[in-house]
Amino acid sequence: MARRIRRKFPLWIWLVVLTANGGECAYCSRPAETMDHVIPFSRGGADDLRNLVPACDYCNNQKGDLDPTEWIPGRRDYRWDGNGTLKGPGPTLRDIYLDRHEARMYYLDHLEEIRAEILDKKRSDWIFDDCLFWHSVAGARGMAQASRDELVKRLVTAKAEEYPRHGFARLFGPKSRL
Repeated sequence: MARRIRRKFPLWIWLVVLTANGGECAYCSRPAETMDHVIPFSRGGADDLRNLVPACDYCNNQKGDLDPTEWIPGRRDYRWDGNGTLKGPGPTLRDIYLDRHEARMYYLDHLEEIRAEILDKKRSDWIFDDCLFWHSVAGARGMAQASRDELVKRLVTAKAEEYPRHGFARLFGPKSRL
């Protein structure tokens, strides 16, 4: 079987993913530092926007090659004795199952909301145009210096205005880049 090779994403794709969810990790709300494959690439997950969410390095490393139903951040660790039963008074096995099931459902719903934000065509086109604008005005170095935090702030304003098109979009016309 041929080895799959990960895709190299252009800067604007990284920004589409890393600025989703307010620039926070999809799992713990710390600042996003990388992109995580929801269904791990090593387990056949797609290497495209439909399968990527913003993540901090810690959560990305902890999750490893697990899917969200196998790895739940912030899960409670229960104390077990050597006989396979809970130590001391505590929740029943049913309570533990229900607690973990609710946490899984919460995270799956949350990941779907982030996915919808990432796949929003108006949003991604606006980010592409913004990158093109900053690159033409300030060059690559200036664009790199325009921090992601500033982009997140501009995105909040743009979302409120339903992502108005930049001058470049008017010149080149609408093109889908996803």
